[in-house]
Amino acid sequence: MKNIFLVCLLFLFFGCSDDTKKASNPIEVKEEVAVTKPTYTTPTFTTNGMLYTKGNGLVKVQPYKMLRASGNVKDILLENNILYAGTDAGSVDIFDLKTDTLIDTIKIPPFHDNIYNKEVTSTIYSLDKVGDKIVLLTSYQGVQKRLYIYENKKLTEIKEINPNLMIIKVRLIDKDKVLLGLLSNELLLYDVSKKRQLYRVKLSESSFGDMSLSTDKQEVVVGCESGIVYLVDIQSGTLKSIIQGANKDKSYKVDIKQGLVLSAGQDSIGGLYNLKTNTFKTLEANFLIYAGILSADGTKAAYAFNEENEIIVVDTQEAKKAYLLSGQKSTLNAILFRENNSLISASDDEFIMLWKLD
Repeated sequence: MKNIFLVCLLFLFFGCSDDTKKASNPIEVKEEVAVTKPTYTTPTFTTNGMLYTKGNGLVKVQPYKMLRASGNVKDILLENNILYAGTDAGSVDIFDLKTDTLIDTIKIPPFHDNIYNKEVTSTIYSLDKVGDKIVLLTSYQGVQKRLYIYENKKLTEIKEINPNLMIIKVRLIDKDKVLLGLLSNELLLYDVSKKRQLYRVKLSESSFGDMSLSTDKQEVVVGCESGIVYLVDIQSGTLKSIIQGANKDKSYKVDIKQGLVLSAGQDSIGGLYNLKTNTFKTLEANFLIYAGILSADGTKAAYAFNEENEIIVVDTQEAKKAYLLSGQKSTLNAILFRENNSLISASDDEFIMLWKLD
């Protein structure tokens, strides 16, 4: 009896053998390594003048072509002369801009409204495309939203995404990863193929305004209710920089190209930040600036300009001759540069305007 007791004590003192440990704990536990995330910067941006003044001259431009969508246009996307227009008529209208004709339509199924007990047409609020894959953000019950992937002529709902997330904007990072901008001013990166969330980060207590990806899709700028713009690393969700100074109220639209960051504000101020010099220029509009965009090379910026829904196109380097685009009939939702001297705009109606400068 004493020998048995002694063996038990020795076993407890020295522990079990390696083989016994492996059998009882088959999962290998690696030593945790502390990961140091880079801290964000808050550079002091100083003003560097105006993007446009009344003394610089203004050339008035009318649209050379008008396309008609199936409903009010909420978002537009351009790729290789093919224009995709998300509407409130439950469809994405696809136009060939070489012939200015409608060539295809993606139909989104209606949903049953539980409050009014009837079928309701879906609205496409946001869309993006990588390769042959298109992601669509659509309306659902009340403030809920649905996400769809359209590929190979097949529409598939991403059912793993909670419809109560209050998604405002969606962008594809690659064929598998989709970035969601939430009303709570959070970014959520989701892997569609693996059906899992990669990260969810909150930038501030302000509500979300807009987001835009850098050309290489390594960074995203996010505008919010405070007028502050956040620069975030897309792969890690790490906040890289806080950009502020131009706007004191909500950023409706933001953009980033060639080291420049554009913001379009509720305070009727268009901001243009230079990330290399930590300076900013401003444009004073006559109304809330609901839309704005930079050209691909960063030499031009376009902003919604006044209550008549006109668009002003300015030079980003110096205040000189500007263009005033007249003809849009409703509140602007989106502006795109097709080339440096041509633009596309869409508003809260079915008319899409095509413009040429000079």
